[in-house]
Amino acid sequence: MILLIQDPRLTLGLNSSVPQYLGRISYSMYLVHYTVLFAVFDLTFPMVPLVGIAILCGAATLLVSHLFCIWVEEPAHAAGKTLAHRLRTSTARPSPLST
Repeated sequence: MILLIQDPRLTLGLNSSVPQYLGRISYSMYLVHYTVLFAVFDLTFPMVPLVGIAILCGAATLLVSHLFCIWVEEPAHAAGKTLAHRLRTSTARPSPLST
């Protein structure tokens, strides 16, 4: 990682669209990968060879991660930013119990 950060020739690869996209969905991928793996394996194991299951798991994980990122993670980030902005800009009101 240190080499990727310091060498300008290598950072070009990290600035391309595929690594940027994978970085965008990486947390969603972390959250859903085990569930997807379990579901795909449970549904396909006796009928599909392990190589096929691995390919299906990879594709399904990318799809579910993308949808999770768009429908859950990004709206949650936006809601958090909105809430933080409201809390910062609201006037401090004294508590009714304070004297």
